[in-house]
Amino acid sequence: MLGTLWTIILIIIAIIVIVFLLRFLFGILVIAPVGMEFVKTGTPIDTALSIFTGI
Repeated sequence: MLGTLWTIILIIIAIIVIVFLLRFLFGILVIAPVGMEFVKTGTPIDTALSIFTGI
């Protein structure tokens, strides 16, 4: 029981870390025009990021 709880906590922490890394990477990509094109094509990723930034 305790093992599954720790697994859930670790997964949540991992997701948060990945989201922050993605936001950091997209921040760099947005500066470049190529990055802008990538963000435009990857609209689902962009909307997901905007949802996370809203939190």
